[in-house]
Amino acid sequence: MDIVIDGQPVSCDGVLDLGGTGRLHALPCGDAFVVAAGDMTCDGRPLVGRATRIAWGRRALLRAGGRAFALSWRPGGGPRAAVPGQECRLCFGAYRAGEEVSACVCEATFHRDCFALRVDCPACGAPGRGAPA
Repeated sequence: MDIVIDGQPVSCDGVLDLGGTGRLHALPCGDAFVVAAGDMTCDGRPLVGRATRIAWGRRALLRAGGRAFALSWRPGGGPRAAVPGQECRLCFGAYRAGEEVSACVCEATFHRDCFALRVDCPACGAPGRGAPA
């Protein structure tokens, strides 16, 4: 996911410190979880319990300590080289060395044939090519 802090884009693939006002955690499902160090708002609403979950793909504007943090997602998915030790999210089969795999927008990876057949992504629920019309 991409965060814009003070007009500058910043990538986040794990945990990102929001300038002492809180932390943003990139969750494996693609969502973001924000924990505030003090008062913070998300799209103008105060965070209940100083925490909020932001669904994958939803834009959000966080404000805290006089700063604004715009949250958006960069397009994901597409073909890529398999990562050693990973397995297909549909059939759970291991990838061969150097195999090209397909990735969902949430970055879950699949064998190319499995990706073409899936109805939806088991990780995020995004519809697949095999989804009924």
